[in-house]
Amino acid sequence: MAGYEWLKEELAVAAYYASEGVPHHVLVQLLHQRNFTRTMVAVRNQLNVMRISDEIDVNEVIKPTDEDQEILNKYHIKRSLQISYFMRRVVRALD
Repeated sequence: MAGYEWLKEELAVAAYYASEGVPHHVLVQLLHQRNFTRTMVAVRNQLNVMRISDEIDVNEVIKPTDEDQEILNKYHIKRSLQISYFMRRVVRALD
């Protein structure tokens, strides 16, 4: 059974955290924290076919929250989302 279409904001969040190496089961929790409901299978399938549109401000959509960091901490993922986000912005600004 097919689900409903992904919103651009969901796609941006999924792409960003997947690119940071966040496992799919944790990505499901990060999406849920933003009031999106996706299964791990849906996340995995969507990441296989995803393309992000230039119509949204991806930097604003993917800006990590304290709650996002708490979810990663809960799963013992040693990554500072705030530092990763900041460094990504700096590197892109230098390009």
